Amino acid sequence: MRNDSILVLDSSPQKTRLVVNESLKNGKKIVFYVKDSQGNFFNYYLYAVYNQKDTIIYKDQFEKTIVKKRPSAFYIISSEGKRSPVYYLKSKKVIF
Repeated sequence: MRNDSILVLDSSPQKTRLVVNESLKNGKKIVFYVKDSQGNFFNYYLYAVYNQKDTIIYKDQFEKTIVKKRPSAFYIISSEGKRSPVYYLKSKKVIF
């Protein structure tokens, strides 16, 4: 993951896109900025997956979420039920 990167996530089952801009702060904290394809912020839950059995849910988030420990994967569910796929962080520079 670069210091700043932008992801455009398809949500399912809808075709509405979610835009996630994330940045790495001080080499430890990751800040996720989440908005819809029209640039509007919305309420969402961010699921940070750390291993097969450990997931931290950041509930009732709006605009940004600060994650202190780098997850191995994440996904987002909007308050309207729009869900992004699970995205795996393979390295510090690349997101798949």
